[in-house]
Amino acid sequence: MRREFKKGQFFGPVRAGRSFSTSWLAAFAASLFLLAQTPAHAADDRFDRSRFDGLGGFQPVSDATYRKECGACHFAYLPGLLPARSWSRVLERLNDHFGESIELNAEVNVRLREYLNANAADKVPDRGAAVLLERLDPEKTPMRITQVPHILKMHIVVREVLKTNATAKVRSLANCDSCHQKATEGSFALGDLLVPGVTKVIRPGGAF
Repeated sequence: MRREFKKGQFFGPVRAGRSFSTSWLAAFAASLFLLAQTPAHAADDRFDRSRFDGLGGFQPVSDATYRKECGACHFAYLPGLLPARSWSRVLERLNDHFGESIELNAEVNVRLREYLNANAADKVPDRGAAVLLERLDPEKTPMRITQVPHILKMHIVVREVLKTNATAKVRSLANCDSCHQKATEGSFALGDLLVPGVTKVIRPGGAF
């Protein structure tokens, strides 16, 4: 198998936009801290894998072939981050995989297609996947994770921070687990969020 892939391309470039003031970013940081300390059933509970009898967040990657073939080049994105139609289109365009070329033998391609289709956002009962589908037009087929409206909205300020903050140790959104400490476990709760070089872990009693 031959693959040529540049990290970060699945997410796409950070677009230039208006600058956020330091005070605005500080206010955003403070709001995250307060949200992290809200009572049970808070807004982000649906992204916490431990909630809803283990159906919060997303199903962790469970297929060894997918983890090997896709995780070798970038974070092995959880199937529940995109609907089945999106994964199908991604696999149909491996010859132009976000500007790169990937070659998979037929057996592996079928295996990945079956796994991703069965565990996509619109095929599982996970609460995190359901949240992403709430704002996604059923007529749209996002090719990138950051084309999912809810994900795009939740990362607007983070993109600005990565672009303008020299202390930030993460320079792209390509690897979810760089900031979401339990991403591989399927949990994206605010209590486990950390932007290296910018924040400390957000937990009750903690601080930025």
